[in-house]
Amino acid sequence: MTSSHPTALDAAELTYTIDQRIGRKARGTLAWSARGLSSRAASGDSGHDAINVGTWTGISFGERPGDAPYCDPSGNCWFSVFADAYGRTGIGIHPDGGVLDATLGCIGISDTDTTAWHDALQSTGGKVACKVSESDAVTIFPDDEVFEGTADSKSDRDKSC
Repeated sequence: MTSSHPTALDAAELTYTIDQRIGRKARGTLAWSARGLSSRAASGDSGHDAINVGTWTGISFGERPGDAPYCDPSGNCWFSVFADAYGRTGIGIHPDGGVLDATLGCIGISDTDTTAWHDALQSTGGKVACKVSESDAVTIFPDDEVFEGTADSKSDRDKSC
């Protein structure tokens, strides 16, 4: 017998739909329909690949006070971490702080106040599923040469986004 009721994981399912590719970077919409959330977001920069298409599993949520790349202009500083996948580590969701419109591969939420996302992800302890896909109508643009970190810096490649 199957149930028509959503499971806890279904209720915690997010989608990131990429509709623009700018060099190695992507822009798209992060949505969590069960919570009524939808925001524009960026992933990657000119020196770091955007998040891979596929399903990512959230494993934890943490506060990152004063850590600029993880802060929005309203002062919310946090990071919802995905399990290592697709040969990548330190990937997750956070406000698009630091250099705007650029991350080291994470999904950076572009909102000036990410309180709703913070509270929703914190309530699950970061345990969510996020399906990353590319829109059928994705637009390709040339690289905009925006860097969150130095493209050649080993320290940037080895840290979380």
